[in-house]
Amino acid sequence: MNLLLKNIIDNDNCELCGSSAESPDHMAMHCPFAAPFWGHLGISIPPLHIPVMAFSSYLLLCVWQLWKHRNDKVFSRLIPSLARLLATCKDEAKL
Repeated sequence: MNLLLKNIIDNDNCELCGSSAESPDHMAMHCPFAAPFWGHLGISIPPLHIPVMAFSSYLLLCVWQLWKHRNDKVFSRLIPSLARLLATCKDEAKL
C-alpha cells in the first residue's frame, strides 16, 4: 500500500537517508545508509556481474532455493550441501 497516496504520511522520502523516495529498490541498492551495511556484510549491492534490474529477481531466486534446500533436509532427509545449493541457484538463474 502506498502510504503517501492514503495520506498516512506527508512525504515518501527514505527514513534512513532522507534523500530519495523510499522503495524496495532504493532500500536494497541505492540508499547511502544501506550501502555500508551491505559492505560490512561482504555483499556488493548490486553485484558487478549482474544487471541491477535482474539482481532482485536473482536474490529472490536464491532465497527460494535456500528454503527448498531446507525442505529437502526436513522432508527428504537429504544432507545439506552448499555446493549443491550454489549449483542449483546458478542453474536456475542460467548464469
